[in-house]
Amino acid sequence: MMKLVIAEKPSVAVAIANVLGVHNRKDGYITGNEYIVSWCVGHLVQSAMPEDYDPKYKLWKLGDLPILPESFKTVVIKETKAQFKVLSALMNSDKIDSIICATDAGREGELIFRLTYNKANCTKPFQRLWISSMEAKAIRKGFDDLRNGTDYNNLYYAALARMRADNVVGTNFSRLYSLLYNQNINIGRVQTPTVNLVVQRERDIANFVPTPYYVLEADCGDFVAISENIYDYDKVDLLYKSVNNNSAVVISVEEKQHKENPPTLFDLTTLQRTANKEYGYTAQQVLDIIQGLYEKKLLTYPRTDSKFLTDEMVDSTVEIIANILKSDAVTANKNLNINLNAVNIDRVVNNSKVSDHHAIIPTVTLAKSDYTVFENLSSAEINCLTLVINRLLAATYTPYLYSETIVKVEINGYIFTAKGKTVIDSGYKTILNENMSEHILPPGIVKGKEYTDVTVNCLNKATTPPKPYTDDTLLSAMENAGNTTDNSEYKAILKQCKGLGTPATRAGIIERIIKTGYIIRRNKNLIPTAKAVSLIDLLPDEIKSADLTAQWEMQLEEISSGKISSDEFISSIYKYVSDICNTKKSSTVDKSVFKEDNKSIGICPRCGKPIIEINKAYICTGGKDCGFILWKNDKFFTDKKKKLTTAMVKTLLSKGKVKVKDLYSAKKDKTYDAYVTYEDTGKYINFKLDFKR
Repeated sequence: MMKLVIAEKPSVAVAIANVLGVHNRKDGYITGNEYIVSWCVGHLVQSAMPEDYDPKYKLWKLGDLPILPESFKTVVIKETKAQFKVLSALMNSDKIDSIICATDAGREGELIFRLTYNKANCTKPFQRLWISSMEAKAIRKGFDDLRNGTDYNNLYYAALARMRADNVVGTNFSRLYSLLYNQNINIGRVQTPTVNLVVQRERDIANFVPTPYYVLEADCGDFVAISENIYDYDKVDLLYKSVNNNSAVVISVEEKQHKENPPTLFDLTTLQRTANKEYGYTAQQVLDIIQGLYEKKLLTYPRTDSKFLTDEMVDSTVEIIANILKSDAVTANKNLNINLNAVNIDRVVNNSKVSDHHAIIPTVTLAKSDYTVFENLSSAEINCLTLVINRLLAATYTPYLYSETIVKVEINGYIFTAKGKTVIDSGYKTILNENMSEHILPPGIVKGKEYTDVTVNCLNKATTPPKPYTDDTLLSAMENAGNTTDNSEYKAILKQCKGLGTPATRAGIIERIIKTGYIIRRNKNLIPTAKAVSLIDLLPDEIKSADLTAQWEMQLEEISSGKISSDEFISSIYKYVSDICNTKKSSTVDKSVFKEDNKSIGICPRCGKPIIEINKAYICTGGKDCGFILWKNDKFFTDKKKKLTTAMVKTLLSKGKVKVKDLYSAKKDKTYDAYVTYEDTGKYINFKLDFKR
């Protein structure tokens, strides 16, 4: 008799098979010794759609809503049907007496295995492999400590309940709003609040009104001191006249020493955010890159929400750091003079903050490698790998220490402040190559010293609007979605469950709302389309806010801990969906609410993709890979008292020229008509006048 090991993907199965000494490759599995090692390809089984319950649901009708199945069905995913057949046959083979679940250790990994196991009608006993690294040592230890599969029943029940609820909410609300508004509308528990975040940010930017303020700058000769921000012009004008060309007296000199502790280790979200800031990689790109590095045994498990390690990892992590510091493979750090005795591993160890998986760190395999490990890696892989290496070294190194000198001077009764900064110990910042700029005040500044004929300048300043979301900042907003709710209980829950989505799903959510036409990526910025704005305007708060996720997570956690049954949770979801469907079906709606300005107005001359209109420009949907953009308020037109319109852009794109009437000539102070053409440099669009056509 043999044991069947089921991994989540082929590469993981190969790594496990190598450790077990299983090398006989077959179609869909590997066999040898007493084991057969096979794999899923992610999810092989998914929720059934309404039409799978009853063919009548193929036609979308308001009268059929809500669709609330009495029993839950699943279907085999067509694209991976062949591998499901392989697994089903193996599970039910007389040669197999037991099964080992080796899918990723977490809620989703548990669900992937259980759905496949149940769909295959398998009843054989199974054990659970629970590991956070694909290194041989970790795999062997995991097989020495296999756990009873039923120990994770509640985790599975919670995962299945979440899947069922997402399916019911998504299918019912997507059909409901699509039918009501004659639009193809996709609604989801996580994706819709995420769209809402982006829409609200765009509105904050559009509605932002700068607040002017003033800062007085006093030049004392040896140094410059500044006032606090002043928002009243009359006050600053009066103050300026009072202090200019007057004497300044030093009333205090204070020196403070500051300690800035190193950052924590990377979890998935912080690694995605850092790589987006440093290199412009999208969240999905980073996940794909580090998943590949994990499968190559160079990084530990990537889909983690922890920034800490466990006690049992102390010795191996110190060994990893020591080997990294000796290895020429770590090109970014080979010239660093880091004292291994200064490494403080304790600050990154906290058992209570590690649940399914620990923080992302390099593996022993990487640490013991030489230059050849990088030869088959892409530049993006090397960049992400270096980020993780440097983060481990920085997180366990010494704090950054600096001294701050604060000088306060009084000029005619008003206080001005000057600050100096001196680095004492660069600490971890040396590893991360972070800014450590100094501003050293001159010696001789003592209390009571007087500076005569001080010149004062008035600086006009203004508050600045918030910036559009990037992958970096949207990931942060999703993780901290509790900040958007006024409900203190929900705020606490969202903080505990770490916001909208999970580290493993957030990248996919961002890509999904781009693919479905709610968000476009403009360089690094994420901008809502008119479709997104219209959708958010018509949806009730309970669908577009993060509160629903808070309610669910509270109950899913109770399912995981065995406090409530999944049936209780599903009953509450059915009531919620039923109430909204029945209320909305009987209401009157304005079907013209969806604006049309997010539709294609032409074809991009650079790449052939659609051009769409956004708030301030007409842009190519190809994003930064193309970069074609026409600004509505391009200086070429504003100088001539014109604005680029949709009609003009349509003609320009289709004919290469457009006739524009009443262009203004400042030189002649009169208007004229002319054709406008454009030249594409590959980077910029330059408009030109043409009087010959």
